[in-house]
Amino acid sequence: MNLDLMYSGVAPFKIKGKKEMTISEFIFALSLDLKWFSPDQSRVVLEKAVKRGFIKQRDDTLEPGIDIDTVSIPPDFTPDFRKIMEITPFDIIVDRIVAKTGKDRKDIIAEINDKYEEYDRMLDASVIALVFAREMGIDVSDMVDEVCDYVFG
Repeated sequence: MNLDLMYSGVAPFKIKGKKEMTISEFIFALSLDLKWFSPDQSRVVLEKAVKRGFIKQRDDTLEPGIDIDTVSIPPDFTPDFRKIMEITPFDIIVDRIVAKTGKDRKDIIAEINDKYEEYDRMLDASVIALVFAREMGIDVSDMVDEVCDYVFG
């Protein structure tokens, strides 16, 4: 799971204590309140967070696409924009699960996040996604080496 993207997508809602905000409020929170990104980068973060199901967008209104109360952002967390831009093995595995099951991406991510929490965050989310896919009967054996390379470098 791209934690940099998930945390960046959830943080504005958490710091503002809101379940809904405008696009402008979101960009303002990331760029000026948190000072994590430029306004242009904040727009890219928003676009990717919507695409990945971390945020829902209705016209100019945003709301979390996941249960933000289950997400604990580490106090010393600072996102890496380069990590947000990359496609991870987690993304590929989630895409496969979505394609095979027809379930909504945000629901799949929420279920994987629940498992991630069950393991006390001791395993990388990509590993959890592999296990989750296998439990659903989806063959992801070709992704094992890629996940290992991603996790262990």
